[in-house]
Amino acid sequence: MAGKSDNAYLNYTQSYISIVVDGRNAYLFDKRTQPNSAVWFNVKDDEREEVIRDLFSSKNVVFSFNNNYQDFSLTINRQFVNDNRDLLAAVHTARYRPYVKEEDSDSSEIH
Repeated sequence: MAGKSDNAYLNYTQSYISIVVDGRNAYLFDKRTQPNSAVWFNVKDDEREEVIRDLFSSKNVVFSFNNNYQDFSLTINRQFVNDNRDLLAAVHTARYRPYVKEEDSDSSEIH
């Protein structure tokens, strides 16, 4: 995510590490059996959720989605990060791309 956001930094707590973007915990990492970690992040927009689901599915990445909290979670390790840099960047872009309201440019046409 280098260069994608000027307002990102690591936050260390006793129970987890997070990447903070624009003042909010964007990605939370929780230690699992070495060398794995769990990462989770919240996506409250249905359109963005679907894009991220499609991205993970296209790379056969095993993930879970908690409907109650609208959280994605997956288990990662260093090899996963190294092998999937483009995927992780695409997920981040999908989460933080500016929301653009679709304009009804065809509203004056009669079909």
